[in-house]
Amino acid sequence: MAGDSDGKGVGFNPFNVEGAWPTRPDQKTASKIALSEMNLWSEDPDFNYYNSEEVVSFWLSLKK
Repeated sequence: MAGDSDGKGVGFNPFNVEGAWPTRPDQKTASKIALSEMNLWSEDPDFNYYNSEEVVSFWLSLKK
């Protein structure tokens, strides 16, 4: 699925669409912007751990 052991397989082709990036750096992406060029939020694992209950409660409250 990630291009076989040499990266040249076709397994990734159906998933290589705009907005998706390969897990292997040796494969080209169909996305116009490289993942490294995107302005993304950094993950804060400590915040996630200590606030997970509050976040889940928030999402569940929206379901009502």
